[in-house]
Amino acid sequence: MDIMSIYNSKGVVFDQCELTKNGHFTDSFVGLYDNSEALFSKCKISDNSSADVDKEMYGYACFFRTILLMDGNSSKITLKECEISNNSSDYFVDNEDNIILENCTMTNNKW
Repeated sequence: MDIMSIYNSKGVVFDQCELTKNGHFTDSFVGLYDNSEALFSKCKISDNSSADVDKEMYGYACFFRTILLMDGNSSKITLKECEISNNSSDYFVDNEDNIILENCTMTNNKW
C-alpha cells in the first residue's frame, strides 16, 4: 500500500508541503503510475518509514515508486529544493532515471 498514489496524471505539483510522520507503508511512500509526472517544490519530507513486513510475500518498499509492473510504463518525479530527512525504506526509488533531484538536502535517511 502507498501513502500517496497518483495514476495517469501530469502537472501534479506539491508546493511548500510538509509530508511528515507517515509510517508503515508496504509498497511506497509516493507511487506514480501510468506515465504520471509530479513536482515536489520546497517540501519538507521527513520521519516517514516503511513497514517491517515479509519481503518474499510483499516485496520491497521504495520510497518513490515510478514503475507499475503490470503496465510497464514509467513515471517521472522531480524534487526541487526539498528537505528529505529521517526517512526509511528498502530503496529510495525503483528507477534512478525516473527521478530528478534539484538542490535538495538529504540527511539521516536509510535506504
